[in-house]
Amino acid sequence: MTQRDQLFPPHPCVPQPTEAELLAAFQYGGEKLLAEMVEARNRDIANFEQRPFEYPFRIEPMWSEADALSAERRVMVLFGGNRSSKTRYCIEKAVRLAVTPPNGKPQKILLLMTTDKRSKVVHQELVFKLLPKEWQLIARSTSRRKNTKLSFKEGDGFTDNLAILPNGSRIEFGFYTADVKQYEGDEYDLIVADEDFPLAWLKTLLVRLYTRRGKLLWPFTPINGITPAVAHVTRGAKTIRSARAEMLPQTHRAAEDQDWPAGHMPIVQVNKSIPGAPPVAIMYFWSAGNPFANYPDMKRDFASAPTVEIERRLYGYCRDAVGTVFGKFGSRHILAPDWKPDPKAHTGWQVMDPASRRNPFILWGVVDAQDRLYVTHEWPDRPTYGEWAVTSDDPKLFDGQPGPATVSVQWGVPRFVQLFADMEKEQPVFFRYIDPRFGNAEQSTTEAGGSTLRERYSAAGVFFEPAPGKAIDLGEREIIDLFDYNDDIVGQEPALYIHPRCQQLIDALRNYTGRDGEKGAHKDPIDCLRYIALAKPCHVGNAAAAEVNGGGW
Repeated sequence: MTQRDQLFPPHPCVPQPTEAELLAAFQYGGEKLLAEMVEARNRDIANFEQRPFEYPFRIEPMWSEADALSAERRVMVLFGGNRSSKTRYCIEKAVRLAVTPPNGKPQKILLLMTTDKRSKVVHQELVFKLLPKEWQLIARSTSRRKNTKLSFKEGDGFTDNLAILPNGSRIEFGFYTADVKQYEGDEYDLIVADEDFPLAWLKTLLVRLYTRRGKLLWPFTPINGITPAVAHVTRGAKTIRSARAEMLPQTHRAAEDQDWPAGHMPIVQVNKSIPGAPPVAIMYFWSAGNPFANYPDMKRDFASAPTVEIERRLYGYCRDAVGTVFGKFGSRHILAPDWKPDPKAHTGWQVMDPASRRNPFILWGVVDAQDRLYVTHEWPDRPTYGEWAVTSDDPKLFDGQPGPATVSVQWGVPRFVQLFADMEKEQPVFFRYIDPRFGNAEQSTTEAGGSTLRERYSAAGVFFEPAPGKAIDLGEREIIDLFDYNDDIVGQEPALYIHPRCQQLIDALRNYTGRDGEKGAHKDPIDCLRYIALAKPCHVGNAAAAEVNGGGW
């Protein structure tokens, strides 16, 4: 350690004097002037640590970029690495808004944490530390002021988890172990939802911002990967800015269809596709951006860590911890919107997964002479019927919960036969498959033509074959093989493509984990794809297609 570092230890907010400045000071005033410089600098450091409201510090350029994003968007998510300053940024923003409100209008702020204890230890301690010194004295005093509720004690936090400041601003402290319904009638200027924000809370509190044109900040380090709320805000996000991630290889890719360069990690994203929510800004606070985080030691400790852990802990980025089954599926497998099959070069197929208390799920597509499968249509489609599956409020439901498209339309066989005819005007169907269990199960019915669903469709002139009844994992493996390709091999490409209009199927492929078993909300579209992958339909040529088509479908 140099003599300069001994006298003036490095500090992120208070710069050291240069060697030239020290030499000039010693020549001009000797040891006395050096001692005065040490004392003045130590006083500045103490002010930063003991009077942060009067002597604020900022972690730049990270905080200024976050300010700009927050000014543009009502909702901002801060996914941060460990020790990246995300909570400090949000709480300081909340305290300054409360103490110096715009136009002098008292603010109403809600700070949320996982538990009451964590709220007291993290949020409430930090809020007290960031208050102006004279307000800290009021909070410690036993006397009370009119229209003010400001009483703080270390370990116990603020009385009743509430701080009403001398200027009338109100800071409420909440925690996710409570019932979110208690906030349904309230409105806020700012909500800070720290750590693992439950999806039900996110959906409820977004509505609480409109009247006061408030904002929501969500700082979170996704150590355990995707949660329902994280999935809700990240699906469909577009990367605005990324940078080279020094702790990852230059060829590193965090996602198959990532929209940032290899070897980079995202810094700013925007998601404009969240149902029922305004556009959301997502900023990643990297651990390297915080000068207080002792990043050199973090680099050393994580040098040999798995890349997924480095992504989360140093860059705030999380892949799906549970793991989706079809991780290879991406933009490479989605057809251009104007893609159309050629009846001469493709053979049509259909697959149906019926049920008794919900809508059936149906896929149509074609196969070419190279046995490549193309999914071209689905029913029920999202624009008409809404989502087949939606993200669940229950974190134990990995594959979501049924959406509005599953609600039965109460159609009988004749109505579905008409649907088939309408869908197949441009591309005749040669192969038809149906869930082997439900299609062949005896059913009580008043409709003529037989006791199983297959027999009833046959009586109406539509002939289904039972889909292969092999184990689920074998069908999933078949889909994975069809999606697989290797860019390093010239001419190799996937053998399964999806048209972008098939939004239900695309959503299922992106989110299906298989962890919810038979009750998985995304399972039905996957079952249809699994059936057709196992059935292995082939292109039969024009003559055969014309002959079968003449047979009545």
